[in-house]
Amino acid sequence: MLSILIPVYKYNIVPFVRDLHQSATDAGIVFEIRIYDDESGKKWTKTNEVLGGLDGVVYQSLPNNIGRSAIRNKLAKEAKYQYLLFIDGDSALVSSDYITRMTKLLDGQKILVGKTSYRDKPPKEKDQYLRWLFGIKRESIKAMDRQKKPYNAFKTHHFLIKKDLFLSIKFNENISEYGHEDTLFGFELKQRSLPVQHLDCPLYHEGLESSTAFLQKTDQAILNLFLINRKGDRIETKLWSTYKKISKLPGLPTLLPVFKIALKWTRANLVSSHPNLLSLDLYKLSKLILIASKNRN
Repeated sequence: MLSILIPVYKYNIVPFVRDLHQSATDAGIVFEIRIYDDESGKKWTKTNEVLGGLDGVVYQSLPNNIGRSAIRNKLAKEAKYQYLLFIDGDSALVSSDYITRMTKLLDGQKILVGKTSYRDKPPKEKDQYLRWLFGIKRESIKAMDRQKKPYNAFKTHHFLIKKDLFLSIKFNENISEYGHEDTLFGFELKQRSLPVQHLDCPLYHEGLESSTAFLQKTDQAILNLFLINRKGDRIETKLWSTYKKISKLPGLPTLLPVFKIALKWTRANLVSSHPNLLSLDLYKLSKLILIASKNRN
């Protein structure tokens, strides 16, 4: 009935998968768990391959890194069952009845999207505070609020979809690195008028990056956003809408030095011990404007 699909890269998923396996067993459904490692290396393979000993678990370490979109498409293609539950590897259960709750509204028509949650207490590692703050304030959102813009709020952290439907869309493999593969998938769902239902069924996101690593991913996501929308507004985000308004200003080229200064100033705040999200917003806007200025043709 249910194929639980987990891409993983350089992360110990043993505790999570054992808890998830028990949750699926308790739900009384027919299931498999497929874990594909995107060439993390021998250290991580040795840690995680023990999961292959669990009943119904398939663990596979890929010989080459194929990227975030391609590995999810591969998992879906090779899944045994008609329903696919995608889950990011750096997750943890919030409640033991997760699978029961996630499959309760399963009807084959709707795409079900779970909630991303974060621990209440900030991380002990100070350089992970920015990522935690962003998660708490910008990602951990109630279903009723996400449902107001169901396609824009689509995230790949954990979602459930029928296999044949997913394979008719798939993730865009031109996006191999981090950033907006989920936004683009949400756009495709909207184009097809497919129903998306957001749920208050949570999983913790545990894999918090350092501020520096988070900003590197942010930079890549902003570049992806620009490249995707370069020839048309395929995905509309708040950042892109703000950029479009500012890009129409006749004096924008003369303001580029200001945005370069803003980028430097906001980055200094974001890697400090007291980052704030307004700085992150200005950082993203400045980055997008500067990327666009270098790629006008």
